[in-house]
Amino acid sequence: KSLMLDVYNPLLRKHVWTDPVYYCFSDDTKILTIDGFKNYHELTYGDLIATVRSDGILEYQHPTNIYKYRYHGKMVHFKNLLNDLLVTPNHQILMVKRGKHYFIQADEVIRRYQLVDMDPHSALGRNSVLGGLGWHDEQVRYIKWVGNDVSHIQIPAVNYGGHPGHNIFDVVPTNLWMKFLGWYLSEGSATFYDGRHRNYVIQLGCNDLTDYRGCLVELGIKFNEVQYTNVPGIRFSSKQIFTYVNSLGKARQKYIPKEVKHLSTPYLQLLLSALLAGDGTKRDQGYIQYNTSSLRLAEDVAEILLKVGYWATINKHTPRDARKSPMYIVGILKSLRGSKLPRPVLVDYNGVVWCVSVPNRTLIVMRNGHITVSGNSYRNAFIKMFKMQPVNIQKKTWNLTGDGILFGAGLKWGQLEEWVG
Repeated sequence: KSLMLDVYNPLLRKHVWTDPVYYCFSDDTKILTIDGFKNYHELTYGDLIATVRSDGILEYQHPTNIYKYRYHGKMVHFKNLLNDLLVTPNHQILMVKRGKHYFIQADEVIRRYQLVDMDPHSALGRNSVLGGLGWHDEQVRYIKWVGNDVSHIQIPAVNYGGHPGHNIFDVVPTNLWMKFLGWYLSEGSATFYDGRHRNYVIQLGCNDLTDYRGCLVELGIKFNEVQYTNVPGIRFSSKQIFTYVNSLGKARQKYIPKEVKHLSTPYLQLLLSALLAGDGTKRDQGYIQYNTSSLRLAEDVAEILLKVGYWATINKHTPRDARKSPMYIVGILKSLRGSKLPRPVLVDYNGVVWCVSVPNRTLIVMRNGHITVSGNSYRNAFIKMFKMQPVNIQKKTWNLTGDGILFGAGLKWGQLEEWVG
């Protein structure tokens, strides 16, 4: 059952009819699942949602609830170079202090800023680095990953007119396949020529072929070296490999297979190195970004960066020439421990808001290419708040519980218990 409550909102300074429990993200926020980043309207109860446990390990869980509905009111916007999070005021923000996770409501962050602004010399102001959050209060910017440690990967066999013996291999060493796959996704193409003799051609270009020659030799692939317009390259024919790589999409639709993204960290690092060797931008201090025309591939690379201990942002570059495809630039960020929550602002919003509930109470979301580990909708926390401290709505007061701001609400406990049940 649902129940709309008459609530005094101190931020709006008026009474509003509202549902205090299921407020969460703006409709342009994506969520990380076992199949990659998804929009809210693509979510189902069969999805496995990426969550972060209290010990920092990434874990996938089925949602216990999915919430979607229209919302008209104020939203809290956290925005800087590393953040772009737009949430309803009672959304749970995930923080870490001395290695322990805790939650703080978005409107409580605003309240602390307001208190510090009113009296910067107060105890709260003197002990804060940002809006009443202490020096040890940080965002969760480091994830541990425990993936599948498999030494070989099976490559599906294909039929060569009743001659299965033409398949190059059944299984391949995972480390070699990660090098080849990263090289192909960055620099390769697959073309089928349907003439007198059918050819399934894979072409790869690279300035330095030394490492890749050895990789192909170890894989047992016979190849020819060719010279493309700007760079040397390699060309070979294999229906088996063509079938595999062709399923990963053409240039603007390329992606990394789910089973590959779930390998252990050493294999993901090999894949990432091969991707960056092809389409990475390198400075003196190392690689700083990955460039691709495929949004899905950019999101997959960002996911891998999280799993190998980095952080990532995605920016879209639209060329002036409308005939050219936009490029997606994945920024590669090293350790972000010590990352602070930016000062939030209130903005007007009229649209769909959504969230999911998972047992771990944490989600990995992305808005405008900025990734955040966030809290989720959590029914019991709000019920506890209302039962702890009912507020006198006639006096238009609002008070704090241990979990954050409690908006004054004129409601009867019988109504709430009925709604909870």
